[in-house]
Amino acid sequence: MNSNSMQEKSVRARFALCCVVLIGVALILSGCSTPIGVVCGTTQEIHYGLTANVISAGELSSWSSQVLQRNNLSERFKAEPEATLNELRKILAQTPSEERLQVRLFALAELSFLHAEKTGRSEHYLAATLYAYAFLFPEKGNQPDPLDPRVRVAADLYNLGITKGLASPDGQEVTIKAATLALPFGALTLMFTLNGLLMSVFNDQTVLALPMLGAGIAADILLWQRGRLSGKPSADQRMRFSLFAFIVPVLLYALYFLALQMTQGIEWTIHLWLGSIFMAGIIGLFVSFLTVSPLSTARGNVH
Repeated sequence: MNSNSMQEKSVRARFALCCVVLIGVALILSGCSTPIGVVCGTTQEIHYGLTANVISAGELSSWSSQVLQRNNLSERFKAEPEATLNELRKILAQTPSEERLQVRLFALAELSFLHAEKTGRSEHYLAATLYAYAFLFPEKGNQPDPLDPRVRVAADLYNLGITKGLASPDGQEVTIKAATLALPFGALTLMFTLNGLLMSVFNDQTVLALPMLGAGIAADILLWQRGRLSGKPSADQRMRFSLFAFIVPVLLYALYFLALQMTQGIEWTIHLWLGSIFMAGIIGLFVSFLTVSPLSTARGNVH
């Protein structure tokens, strides 16, 4: 009885040892396997996967898809494309390097064009043109490498963006005429912030960047709340436009002097810098008179 019991225990021990060895070997083999596999494809399939973009395939290129993935915006773009574009514009203002800026400008151009294709809204075609131009002709740094495949795509986005953004209602011709076109929300923030960043670099005045960002956001909010000016000019539209032209420069200079006081201090007297803030608004008001003259307003009311 004791001999049989000893043999049975020995068999169980050997069986358990074999199981442990097999499990260990399986774990080692699974750890050695790569998470990335290789899929065979034809030359045409591989080329399509590498070069497909919003123009050639009606889908985002791998470059723009990577920008969405890195910022965790892939799913959000499918559900809320305009909110995603606004988020990317905010991220653009925080870009630390020129190379990263170029990557995000290209993505914004392609994303804006794709959204314009789905909605048919001309302002997004024109936004794609703006971002494509900024990618092709950066205000600082070197231009993109001519052999970069994104250059050809950006050039096509620029041309098609202008063509479709300025197309007639029937889409048969490009209509170049005086008109008021809505900018997508965040466009003023982008322009203000890029301008502030460039002035900060060239004049060594980093204090300019944040006031420009704040003024751009405020300008976008004011423009969004008041609605864009369209149709025939009227006295109410003129008043809203003039008020906008007065408030935005006042906000910009007020934020600038606030940032200056907090960082370096203001050597001017209070009368001088307060007067500068007020005069900025007055100049903006006068510029609005040049843009929308009282004569055009009167004619609009008569018609």
